[in-house]
Amino acid sequence: MSGLREVYGLSCPQCGRDSAVEIVVKVPARLTAHGEELCGESEWTPESACRCCSCGHTGDACDFMAEEAQ
Repeated sequence: MSGLREVYGLSCPQCGRDSAVEIVVKVPARLTAHGEELCGESEWTPESACRCCSCGHTGDACDFMAEEAQ
């Protein structure tokens, strides 16, 4: 199984793990009186906020970019 380092070039700069991060993404949504419906692909940038799910370290996505990916 591939980690985030292989798939997205991301790993935690504090603990080095690359199994999971939470990241703030933009997703188009349709809002109606009945609720919301996601209707597109998610996007994130190097400036998107990230949090390591292993150790809780936070920063921007660019802080999580693995050395090999930069």
